[in-house]
Amino acid sequence: MRIAHSLWTKPLVMNRWFLENQLEPSIWLYALSFAYAKRISDKVVLHTDDLGYDFLNCIPYDKIYLSLNELEDEHQKFWSYGKILALENEPIKSIHIDGDVFLKKSIIIDRLHFKNDEDLICQIIESGYLFDVGYKNQLPYFNNAFRNVKINGYGIGERAFNGGVLGFGNQKLKDEFIKNYKKMIFHSKKDENIMFNMDGSYEPNIILEQYYLASLCEYRNDKIKFVLDPTEVEKVNSLNAVADKLGFVHAWGKTKYEVKFQELVKQRLKEINPRLYNSVKLKIENSEFTYNI
Repeated sequence: MRIAHSLWTKPLVMNRWFLENQLEPSIWLYALSFAYAKRISDKVVLHTDDLGYDFLNCIPYDKIYLSLNELEDEHQKFWSYGKILALENEPIKSIHIDGDVFLKKSIIIDRLHFKNDEDLICQIIESGYLFDVGYKNQLPYFNNAFRNVKINGYGIGERAFNGGVLGFGNQKLKDEFIKNYKKMIFHSKKDENIMFNMDGSYEPNIILEQYYLASLCEYRNDKIKFVLDPTEVEKVNSLNAVADKLGFVHAWGKTKYEVKFQELVKQRLKEINPRLYNSVKLKIENSEFTYNI
């Protein structure tokens, strides 16, 4: 099994989510995510840019690709582009995990393999309340921006696929999704509301990546495998119980940058891989985290 990380540094340097100093804590997150992933996978690779390489080369990835240098002139608002471009450059059936995803138990391996002709593996389905509060208020902006654009599957259903874990088992699905993702960014950049009025509580990337992916798969009638299976979640009436059983953690949102969480990350990395902990610590002690923007 091949697992991929990606880090496009421009959104972090440009203070994504209005948060400063994201790069240093990200190094600790990626290091711990790598340490867990390497225990269950024979190959863990990284797609990044020059700045990302400068900081993450202290982590012993099997291969580091500078594929995200291609995004140098892209707008930082579309931070999920790094993941999508990484997947475009990865072979079919490679599994991308976000740098804040921790695969703590080997039992999860079964959820990351394409065993029954699945077209897609992703983290979980987001529907109902999660969809209502996270997606519905943003859709009118994109519906308007794409009103004269042909995008197969766009606007179908009221659900999204969380992409904390994401892998394609179907080349045609992968190609169509990536082609239309880029098309949507092109038209989004021409829309004043999306570019200048969607800040704060809005997160355009979950529409372009997670909502559209679910819509496209429904349009195509694709076969989906979820890491956190909704049937299991419903059976025990607890998402956390299913995640804990699998040893799966996804540190969503801004809390992962907070001091308390960062200390837990450092402590755990020191416990499971002291050599990597020391390598990251040395890298940070000898690095300058200021940039000319």
